[in-house]
Amino acid sequence: MTVRALDILVHNRLTLLIVLGSPVAILLMFLMLFKPGAFDPVHPIPNTSAMILFWIAFGGFFFGLTYGLLQICTEFPIFFRERFAGVRIWPYVLSKLAALLPLLILVDALLLAVLRWTDRLPKGDFGQLAELFGTLLLASVCAMALGLLASAAVSEPGQATQRSCCRCCVSRRSFSSALSCRCR
Repeated sequence: MTVRALDILVHNRLTLLIVLGSPVAILLMFLMLFKPGAFDPVHPIPNTSAMILFWIAFGGFFFGLTYGLLQICTEFPIFFRERFAGVRIWPYVLSKLAALLPLLILVDALLLAVLRWTDRLPKGDFGQLAELFGTLLLASVCAMALGLLASAAVSEPGQATQRSCCRCCVSRRSFSSALSCRCR
């Protein structure tokens, strides 16, 4: 089922565009909005540092949410056919998670690597970066689960992106607060 989920992901242009385009958009936003050196110990910029942490949390939440939003509602006929054939709901949802989780890990790691490389993260040891990555990944996976739930609750992709994305993004504050508290 996971191989089929990956095959559907590759052949659905809208989903593929979202999966590839959202990380590029968030990374470009970071590079344009924030100057390097916000975490410089000699000349720190506290407001910018806090905003960078907020946007890292939002980026991870956004990646997870958008990756999950169009997964179920676009293939209701396939879902119902598989349910009729005896496939239970959990293996279906877990196959979606198994297909998307490696992409989400890659995108979260890429986000932090680019920010570190462009001097938009503090200079620290690998352990601090690993903690930040773990927290970001946890927020992304929770958001992906929320996106899958929202995708299952609507009947067409337009509803998923219009209604659910606006409602679900309110929760990003919880994830950003947790991330900024963890990184202090």
